[in-house]
Amino acid sequence: MNSGKSIASGIAKMVPGVGTSGSLISVEVGMVITGALGYAYIELMEGQVDLSSTAPEALTVLLVGLLSNFLPNGQ
Repeated sequence: MNSGKSIASGIAKMVPGVGTSGSLISVEVGMVITGALGYAYIELMEGQVDLSSTAPEALTVLLVGLLSNFLPNGQ
């Protein structure tokens, strides 16, 4: 998930004079990703997933699938 933050930070550094707003953009991207991940996790848990019988890999697939529902433009 750090890749979104890294991309936003890298793009901001390419524009002269945007050093301070580059960190602001990184914060905003981090907030969006963290919020989307939280909402996806809540939806996953409300779906009554049996954690004792579900493999960690399967939970990851479910969570990543739900994550795109909460990102802007469904990315």
